[in-house]
This record gives sequence, C-alpha cells and structure tokens, in this order.
Amino acid sequence: MLVVLAAACNKAKSALPGGAPGGGMPPMPAEVALAIHDTVVDAIGATGQIEAIQSVDLRPEVDGRIVDILVREGQGVAAGTALF
Repeated sequence: MLVVLAAACNKAKSALPGGAPGGGMPPMPAEVALAIHDTVVDAIGATGQIEAIQSVDLRPEVDGRIVDILVREGQGVAAGTALF
C-alpha cells in the first residue's frame, strides 16, 4: 500500500505544467537597481487660503494722532513709561 501511495505522489509531481520540478511558467525577466542611501525631501508646493479660528480688534485707548515717539527701537523702558 505504501508503494502505491509513493507512486501516486510521483505521478502527481510529474503532471505539473512544464514537466520540470516546480513546473509552471519560466521565470520573468526583472530589472535590478542598486539601492543607495539618500535624503528624501518631502515637500508639497500649494496655494490656499487660511482663516483664523478667533479674531480680535486692536484699537488705541484714546483717540488722536502720534506726533512724537519718545523711545527708540530696542531701548529699555520701565513699566508705565510713555512711549508716544
């Protein structure tokens, strides 16, 4: 019985397409390239519109025009010092 089972297995192997061990279609040609180490820049250029979630109106505490600036840019000032 073991011999019949072994013979049946051998017949099933030879029945594969191609007739060779493994059978099937011949291997397909493949293009091969060497892998290189490089930096990938992940950037997207796009145009669009943005909208604030909240907004605030800025206005002076008093009406009028600025006629003189009393301090220079970068100059240190104490709390309460008039700037204009």
